[in-house]
Amino acid sequence: MIIRTLASAAALGVAALAASGQAARAVTILPAFNGTTECVSGALVVDNAGPCTAGGAAANFTPSPFAGVTASAIGGPSISNGGLAFLTYFYTIDGPNTDPVTVDIFTNLSTSVAGGPNNVAFASLFDTEGHQICAILGSIGCNGVGGVVNAGELTEQETPGLVYSIELEVEASTVGGAGNTAFASADPLIIVDPTTLNAGLYSIRLSAGVGNGLPPSGTPEPAAWVAMLAGFGLAGASLRARRWATA
Repeated sequence: MIIRTLASAAALGVAALAASGQAARAVTILPAFNGTTECVSGALVVDNAGPCTAGGAAANFTPSPFAGVTASAIGGPSISNGGLAFLTYFYTIDGPNTDPVTVDIFTNLSTSVAGGPNNVAFASLFDTEGHQICAILGSIGCNGVGGVVNAGELTEQETPGLVYSIELEVEASTVGGAGNTAFASADPLIIVDPTTLNAGLYSIRLSAGVGNGLPPSGTPEPAAWVAMLAGFGLAGASLRARRWATA
């Protein structure tokens, strides 16, 4: 009887240790998110850790209630404008064990341009595994192909308890002249694929202060952003850098 009791106690102890081990695996410390913006109009360059505006350019990143980045530009009478936004954040998968699970990343990229052929809108998502989805209008540069390139979903096999990252980038630039506009945005959603065994036992947890979800229907559409800029009476100047168009 004593031996049987001791065996039962030992079994309970092993179960408790296993349970505590699972709990410990679920507590993964995530780095903080980091976002920056830059707006350029003529000699004016505005770098910011929040929203920026300069001339006819605007850019922003929003960690919550959903993670996203936006950039928009409207051309002045004879000069160019450009906006750029970055957001990097991290996530892990909390669950009962460390068996790999399927994770779906819905990128929700959007780009639009109007006016001359040198206006550019670029949106990109880059993940830990080195996979990128991007959409670009008005230039060559997204995997070497113009237009929208697979601006939909990434599917990865990932291990609960490890740290993964998402890097978002958007750029919008316009050349001088009336009617030149550009808009770009990225608002991803990350989920455990429903076909994963016991999918309901796993959850995605993001860096503190970062939301995981699609933007509400009230989020301004590209045309609304352009109208807002025009309403502010913004007109602007020049551009710099990288994929941005030149007047």
